[in-house]
Amino acid sequence: MLLDGRYERLFELLDEVTRGTVDVKGSMLTYNVVGEGELTFLMVHGNPSSSYSFRYLMAELSSDARCISLDLPGFGASDKPEDPRFYSLENLIDIYKGFVLKLDLRDIVLVVHEIGGLIATGGAIDDPSRYRGIALINTITRPTEKLPLKVRRKYISPPDFDYSRAKGYQELIFSKGYQTVDTESVEYHLGVNNDEKTAVGILSLLNAIPRSKSHPNYSRVFTILSKLESWDIPSLLIFGEKSYLFDSKRGEELSRKMARPRFHSVEGGSFFLHEERWQEVADLIDEWRSIL
Repeated sequence: MLLDGRYERLFELLDEVTRGTVDVKGSMLTYNVVGEGELTFLMVHGNPSSSYSFRYLMAELSSDARCISLDLPGFGASDKPEDPRFYSLENLIDIYKGFVLKLDLRDIVLVVHEIGGLIATGGAIDDPSRYRGIALINTITRPTEKLPLKVRRKYISPPDFDYSRAKGYQELIFSKGYQTVDTESVEYHLGVNNDEKTAVGILSLLNAIPRSKSHPNYSRVFTILSKLESWDIPSLLIFGEKSYLFDSKRGEELSRKMARPRFHSVEGGSFFLHEERWQEVADLIDEWRSIL
């Protein structure tokens, strides 16, 4: 089903929203659209989350632009394939590219979080003429990442796709990902990503992050980041000073390699900046988009 009772309050801050589905490579994706304008803000969430995490930014940025938020496969209201091989980084990048082509999106400004940034920029660098800018929020910044010890010990390969492990990872990230835990948001995220099917997506994407040069995704991630760094496009990097994953030190490091960057460290900022500090993030994007 496209929507259930939980999704009815997904965009309660917005006056009008169009909800749709599109089939890409046999997988049904759910997306949400609000606003009209020259620019299209395309928002792609990280793990373990959904399009719900962008509700505040969509409300704030849609007065003179089109805002689209996508549920990646395995999350929210999109299809949740049970085969771990489906969640290969290459397949998810291809699905993202197919989504952009199916909707024929242009003048895109990416707004992306965590591994959603890797997936979306991996697709964007293959079709750069469609894009006007990229805003990265606590995204992956290196071809190899040293994840927190507790994550490595309990949730990294060999993955056991049991929902109790996926829920454990969710609860860990939600407890560490907010300065002040947003109980309603956490309940919502757990509510839409709450079964064995979701466990496959959550744990597969976690294990898709390279931890060494021997990791199967290392070469692909290295290539994505290298092309991203040399891409002559305006970029805005917003990273939380206190983010549990991919903090502002990582963001500043990446910004120094980008062609046309603007970097902002959010003092005391958490992993879920776009939810918890949404007004600050929206203001930064508003100011930056004047140069696009």
